[in-house]
Amino acid sequence: MDPRIILAKLNGLWQRSVIGSWPIGPWEARTADHLAPGEYRYDGDWATIDGDSLWPATKTLFLRAEAEAPEAPDGDLYIAWSGELLEGLLSIDGRPYAGIDANHLRTVVPAGRTLRLEAEFMCVPRALCEPALRAERARLRGVSFVRVDREVEAAYYDLRFAAEAARETHDERRRQFLDAAIEDALLAIDLTAPPERFRREVTEARRILAEGIGAIAPDPEAGSILLTGHSHIDTAWLWPLRETVRKCGRTFSTACRLMERYPDYRFSCSQPALYLYAREHYPALYEEIKGWVRTGRWECTGGMWVEPDCNVPSGEALIRQILHGVRFFQEEFGKRPRTCWLPDVFGYPASLPGILKGCGLDYFYTNKLHWQSRNPFPAHLFWWEGVDGSRVLAHIPRLQRYYNGSPSPEELVAAWDNVRRKSDYGTILLPFGFGDGGGGPTEEMLEFAARAAEFPGLPASAQGTEETFYDRVVADGPDLPTWVGELYLETHRGTYTTQAPTKRANRKNELALRDAEILGVRAQILGADLDISPLRGAWENLLLLQFHDILPGSSIGQVYAEAAKD
Repeated sequence: MDPRIILAKLNGLWQRSVIGSWPIGPWEARTADHLAPGEYRYDGDWATIDGDSLWPATKTLFLRAEAEAPEAPDGDLYIAWSGELLEGLLSIDGRPYAGIDANHLRTVVPAGRTLRLEAEFMCVPRALCEPALRAERARLRGVSFVRVDREVEAAYYDLRFAAEAARETHDERRRQFLDAAIEDALLAIDLTAPPERFRREVTEARRILAEGIGAIAPDPEAGSILLTGHSHIDTAWLWPLRETVRKCGRTFSTACRLMERYPDYRFSCSQPALYLYAREHYPALYEEIKGWVRTGRWECTGGMWVEPDCNVPSGEALIRQILHGVRFFQEEFGKRPRTCWLPDVFGYPASLPGILKGCGLDYFYTNKLHWQSRNPFPAHLFWWEGVDGSRVLAHIPRLQRYYNGSPSPEELVAAWDNVRRKSDYGTILLPFGFGDGGGGPTEEMLEFAARAAEFPGLPASAQGTEETFYDRVVADGPDLPTWVGELYLETHRGTYTTQAPTKRANRKNELALRDAEILGVRAQILGADLDISPLRGAWENLLLLQFHDILPGSSIGQVYAEAAKD
């Protein structure tokens, strides 16, 4: 079948999956300047808006409304947003509920009752790093309740995933079988049929497609992939630290909502500093996170306070990153991570394996070594040996979108194709979800992940946690290569000759905190009633500023102006 016809049919299916829509409004709105976490300078009082509206760049937009959610007896009820250049958090009945951004424009909500809706948006977020965009305006076109037919939506994802898989498979015979199954299924659907007949046709089309796919033999050479949901949140980069607090609220609430809907979903999140933000500014959400951690579906990973630069901080500071990070996870969640999770850091010294092993971290993960400008990194899974002979199990998969992946057929096939030494081990780890600025996985990604398992022509895929991956490797005991010494990154080298005042202040503060601890302990030994516990907070602030986009010098100027004050 012509790909254009398939696309048109898929678009028609998506449109018919919506079986009801009700606009929400009017809304009350006001704007403010975001000064610090939870602190604002308001521009005026609430005013009523209804319909299309424009809002100034870098402003915070607050919205509120009360709406009667319709019943949804034969489907799911969503709130759907239509707009541009907005990134925000929806709260329902005072509870942080879900993030809203270009990749998360709708979320399932409770049906059949009155909802008190509040939203807090950052307008034109990129204007923080691109002054030319400060003349732009964020746009809110409208907000609606949308009722979705689950069966029709499922058929859309079945057919779309199959069509993308047919395009990506390397075997022409398998492609022809997939094309035939897709065509037979689509021919069973009349997009103009009345609702009851249309739904019967959709159910029959799903049966036809499943039968056709089931008759196709899997590819035994396609490898396997462990999928884990993830959102790489830069503690600061193209935005200041205070905006990261709000990014945590958006990303974490979205992860919680998706866990409610997808039982197989596993989410891995690093950096205890971000969890501390959630505890301080979103306490109800933080309790939700604790509940998901207890189920084993939310993985506290990483071990370090943030994902720090590893070349500028002292060895003691790197140990402190682990000390404070692991202690937080143990005290708050009863979990002790065993992985050093640094997907985006700009190189790793030869001393790091010894530091990790000495602190109880057995595993190491990054994507960055595949950014080399001249010498491609030769391995994806290996033992990394440091200067003292310590070894950790390291994984550096070469993924299409690095740590911002998707379980789409294109990325699954590319992930396995990019493995240079396929005979070393037959499984790789693929973190999926929108990152850098947060957001995380989407419904579409999780629908794709559910369909990726044992799909013919694709790597066999399953969802799990990242430590599950490493534990399986150790249990299988493959004969892996060893890399001795530094993991040198050939890109981003200019970061080590910029923002010298920040680097100097880092070293001076490392020494000052060390001296303060020595003097404090001596004073206690001599009998002084001295409380040195505030040094824990001082260390955590310094460790925060060692984040890999702050200390090296790759963030916007505002980050360094604020870091100098800290």
